[in-house]
Amino acid sequence: MVVIASVSPLAREADVHGAAPRIRFTDALVADAIARGLSHSPTFRWLVRRLTTSDLIVYIERRPATGRASGVTQFVSGTPQARYVRIVLDANVSDNGMVGLLGHELRHALEVADAPWVVDQHTYGVLYRVIGTASCAAPRWCFDTTAAVSAGRRVFKEVASAGRRSRDLAATEE
Repeated sequence: MVVIASVSPLAREADVHGAAPRIRFTDALVADAIARGLSHSPTFRWLVRRLTTSDLIVYIERRPATGRASGVTQFVSGTPQARYVRIVLDANVSDNGMVGLLGHELRHALEVADAPWVVDQHTYGVLYRVIGTASCAAPRWCFDTTAAVSAGRRVFKEVASAGRRSRDLAATEE
């Protein structure tokens, strides 16, 4: 884990929106997705607000697709002061899909934040075996939750709806 976001201009921008220092990133497309989520989605704002009051620090990055899930939340580490997760998003997901996917993964981060007993890889696995449904098999177990699926869909719909309203307003002004 490399802690570079704390000095990044994008991370400072997130601070203006109340997302840092708990949510950290350096990618411009992630910054745009966060800004659109905060602007257009009450669900996204709720997720960010809840995470910013937790002990969880969330690092968000984009990587080329690996053929598996479009997004992954991974437990990284825990200390007495904070716990750390990494969200990795498929670099090919764009626009409203990126915001919805980020909403989905932020909901997974909130699941961890709401379980203070999750302090390492073992307890992280226990959490998802209890609250999740397996979405891939061994040797790399993957889990999803109804709450994360619902949050991602809701964020996507809220952002898409805001975009339609903006286009409709622009069309009536012409």
